[in-house]
Amino acid sequence: MFGVSYKKHHSGQKAKKFFALFLLVCILTVSLFSAHFILENIVHDCVGVGCYICVKLHNAQNVLRKIGMAIALALFLCAGLFAIYIAAAHKKVGICSSTLFELKVRYNI
Repeated sequence: MFGVSYKKHHSGQKAKKFFALFLLVCILTVSLFSAHFILENIVHDCVGVGCYICVKLHNAQNVLRKIGMAIALALFLCAGLFAIYIAAAHKKVGICSSTLFELKVRYNI
């Protein structure tokens, strides 16, 4: 019974890792193709208002901007969670300073 649930859990973890890797590859591919499209078409014969290439250039720029903001937000959230984890670990170990009243209540003196 333990082996079956372990295998299901293990295959679920494997699927999550594969999906995360697949998303990473997709995001990198979109980023690279957007940057390539911008570099390839930055100098073009613009027809003015409603230029198809200009519209696509703005779309590619927006994609890159949104991906950059998402990465920055993810890093900010990871840093915040790491800071909370460190603060909780210090509190659990007792590195944080305690007042005399907290110590008296804790040790029931």
